[in-house]
Amino acid sequence: MVLCPTFNCGVGMIMVVGKEYKDQAIKHIMPCCDCYEIGRIIAGSRKVVFKNHFSW
Repeated sequence: MVLCPTFNCGVGMIMVVGKEYKDQAIKHIMPCCDCYEIGRIIAGSRKVVFKNHFSW
């Protein structure tokens, strides 16, 4: 944990849930680890483009 304040350790794991399940998901995860809302997915006219992604 000493390195976390010094280096950017990234976001970690991201979970996408419906807005109606947000509070329930956070409540379920918080006993195990820190959990925060970091954004929202909204409808729009622009396209999503994936670059340099892994092929599973």
